[in-house]
Amino acid sequence: MSAMEKLKQRIVAWADRTSDVRAVIVIGSRARVNDRPADEYSDLDLLLLADHPARYIHSEEWLDAIGTPVVTFLEGAISGSKERRVLFADALDVDFNFLPANQWRWLNRYMRLKSQSPFLTKLVPAKLRREIETGIAVLGSVVKRGYSVLLDKEGLTQQIPKIPPHRRMNLVPSEPEARNAIGDFWYHALWTAKKLRRGELLVAKHGVDGYLKMRLYRAAEILAVATYGPEYDTWHDLRFFEQWADPTTVANLPRLYAHYDEGEMNRALLATMSVYGRVTRDAFSRLGYQYPQAMEDEVTRLVRECLDRR
Repeated sequence: MSAMEKLKQRIVAWADRTSDVRAVIVIGSRARVNDRPADEYSDLDLLLLADHPARYIHSEEWLDAIGTPVVTFLEGAISGSKERRVLFADALDVDFNFLPANQWRWLNRYMRLKSQSPFLTKLVPAKLRREIETGIAVLGSVVKRGYSVLLDKEGLTQQIPKIPPHRRMNLVPSEPEARNAIGDFWYHALWTAKKLRRGELLVAKHGVDGYLKMRLYRAAEILAVATYGPEYDTWHDLRFFEQWADPTTVANLPRLYAHYDEGEMNRALLATMSVYGRVTRDAFSRLGYQYPQAMEDEVTRLVRECLDRR
């Protein structure tokens, strides 16, 4: 048995003897079977239903009953609340997401009502109905790639198979929105060149390999959606970028980044501009938008002029 499996058993044993923890569900890569399943580097993502989630979000003492925590901190979760991330001994990392068990019970009741007498859901106050529907959509996005129930003390997870898979639709920007994004990139391309020429290398490094790169990767996502349709899976937070982005952009990645060196940043800035131009022109063409070529040409001229100054 692997160290992670042993840790998982300790978590289940702790939850089983902890009265207000009602269920433990594995989500994320360790619950996926066919769609990029876990490997030896994967963490363990857990969704725990508890009567008093704040007790575990805002304290750390309970972790000692599971293992030896080396690092723990709070981070925003997809539900809009906080998750507790923990690095245990032997480099075993676990993300603990907690949801109120009573909220889950209401969700179950609503789903049963919707499946049996959908017209009765109209009697639920509109605000509450929106909150519940939002919760179902969030849950659908969490479990759509797979889940595994480790513990369920009262059958709270019985409704999970009936949750409709959340269909994540990549929103294609309107033409004005796309032009605004392009303006953002080219404005900051020249802004970065000016910082570089002034000698503010750290600020310029962030511009080249931080701000501008994220604008490029968003453009690559738009190109992918424009090519394959709004349901094309671009994952999130650059996950598996090398698999879903266009091969030309992926092949260019090694030359787009710079060392902390003025000449290197000059080269990387121009390379990033070149790739961004190609990606956005292709995306605009596929979307039937009018690409602002004059903007790219003029800013490119100004950037080269700025970088050539001595």
